[in-house]
Amino acid sequence: MASLHARIAAKLGWTERETHSFSLPALRDMVRPVDPKLASEITDQIHSGEHIVQRRQTHNRADSGVLYLQKPIVEARRTAQPRYGMTRDGYTVRSGAPTSTMIRLQGEKIFRRLMVWQFSNAGTLFVRIDGKSYVVRQENLPSDA
Repeated sequence: MASLHARIAAKLGWTERETHSFSLPALRDMVRPVDPKLASEITDQIHSGEHIVQRRQTHNRADSGVLYLQKPIVEARRTAQPRYGMTRDGYTVRSGAPTSTMIRLQGEKIFRRLMVWQFSNAGTLFVRIDGKSYVVRQENLPSDA
């Protein structure tokens, strides 16, 4: 039988590696509309706690596929929030949704749109640079952002 993450990836049309960037509760919320039975299996896995032990044994941050923004953010400003990027259910599309915050990185003249992947009440901020998505930690944002 395929691993739980492989089955989730198949239902969402993702790679298995992409599924490892999200928590099981977030994946469950994404899978529920597509396959309620698989969502129930994910709930069982969460309640058993097995995924926590498994992750500690096999997870290696260096190969997790998550890229974190390393350049310092020197300036942030607010703009009107664009209306694209959300589904009618209130979730973000896979490519993310724009926020009202624009950031400027050290050594750059341009402002970049801060994006969010939002599922239920959990969100991950990120910025795209040269086609890659870099996660932005909240504590790295200027206080006025």
